[in-house]
Amino acid sequence: VALPDAGAVAALAPDLHAVSRWPYRGLIVTAAGSGSEADFVSRFFGPAVGIPEDPVTGSAHCTLAPYWSGAPEADHVFL
Repeated sequence: VALPDAGAVAALAPDLHAVSRWPYRGLIVTAAGSGSEADFVSRFFGPAVGIPEDPVTGSAHCTLAPYWSGAPEADHVFL
């Protein structure tokens, strides 16, 4: 799920019980980075697989890097 900004990603407090009942491995939330240190930010929630939150999951970045590299303003992506 792409949110409007990095602050929204940081402030997100999902209902992990509800997320655990979805038919998916987890929930990835992302937004464009708010500065020069990163092009995007993300958080991963996977309570159904025993991971309430993993903010730096490699598997999520494998999905997000192609997503963000396709953004109109991206000529490269810093993770």
